[in-house]
Amino acid sequence: MVSGDTHLSPSSCNTSVEVIYNDALAFSIYVYTDVFIF
Repeated sequence: MVSGDTHLSPSSCNTSVEVIYNDALAFSIYVYTDVFIF
């Protein structure tokens, strides 16, 4: 997973559903790791 691509270019080649899914997945991973580490 390349972080930042969906945020920088949401209309590149992904549909809105894929962008939302990627953002939610990245956010959940970020929150999970942040809570798990700290």
